[in-house]
Amino acid sequence: MILVVLFFAVNSFSFYIVKQIVHQDASVLASLLQAVILFWTGVALVAYTWVTWNLQQESKKQVFLMSKQIEIQTRPFIIFKNIEKIL
Repeated sequence: MILVVLFFAVNSFSFYIVKQIVHQDASVLASLLQAVILFWTGVALVAYTWVTWNLQQESKKQVFLMSKQIEIQTRPFIIFKNIEKIL
């Protein structure tokens, strides 16, 4: 939810800055607004893709470690002791 608010805040601020720099009619401002929204949508999409990819990599690591742990737990271990040293 906070990302959505942040996204709209960044879009609004960017449009405000562009509007202050460029004094044009309404059609030019509308196209600028469209460009600003498109840019920040792309930024949000790239950020989401990056975070999702990192989560997927961590998930793969966890699955590998879990399978390794299960293999170790199910493997029978035989412990040999030297009887001569004990006596």
